[in-house]
Amino acid sequence: MHPVLFTLGPVTIASYGLMNALAYFACIGYLIHYRKRINIEKTMLWDIVFVIIISAILGGKIAFFIFGRAELGATFAEQVKNFFLTFRYGVVFFGGLILAVASMLVFMKKKKLPVLKTADFLIIAVPLGQAIGRIGCFLAGCCHGREWHSAWAVTFTDPRSVVDPQLLGIPVYPVQLWESAVCLVIFAILHFSYAKKKHNGGIFSAYVVMYGLARAGLEYFRGDYRGGFYMGMSPSQWIGILAAIAATVFYFGFVKRGVYDDK
Repeated sequence: MHPVLFTLGPVTIASYGLMNALAYFACIGYLIHYRKRINIEKTMLWDIVFVIIISAILGGKIAFFIFGRAELGATFAEQVKNFFLTFRYGVVFFGGLILAVASMLVFMKKKKLPVLKTADFLIIAVPLGQAIGRIGCFLAGCCHGREWHSAWAVTFTDPRSVVDPQLLGIPVYPVQLWESAVCLVIFAILHFSYAKKKHNGGIFSAYVVMYGLARAGLEYFRGDYRGGFYMGMSPSQWIGILAAIAATVFYFGFVKRGVYDDK
């Protein structure tokens, strides 16, 4: 596809980085535009966004190193070296999500913000950012699908793309575009459901269930290295399914029953 959009002298503008920057700007723009839904001050919102972005980047990179280090080199020194050489690529979304949520909870508790109410609002922007970010993955060639000979397949031919070299010139599943479309649907559902929610925590739980199950299904079509398989499933599939189960139990066991419903 187009891993490099253009080059200006020594400066190279990579499509992956640009699309991820656009994803963050889209999320921030959405949250600022609708911040009156929870009457949060703009300064406080910026503080939360900063914590989430930093945590998401660190969590995603840490998870990538944990699950993908075998692909980075034969020795630990090589793995560390290649990890930093390829720093602009290689982010495990679930790793970023887990650390971002944990950091957000700590921050909101410290600032005495209503946790579930705030989480419901913030989570809506996440699938919007994912939808844009996956376009960056598609342009760069990462997170690609496995071989698929069909009229609906896509073929990566640019040697600068990060697709598996064995799959250059080979038709593969356009799994990045599928996930982008799924995330847009999830975003629309959450956005229009927010005004009708009955319990704080319901929107957050719905996102975890929908994305967790969707990701578990889409993983079957991936063709890149994803940290190995355990009982036939990748780490992201396990996380997605277990997270969906946990969110379902949390909603019906606590949220819907009003056991924990902050205002």
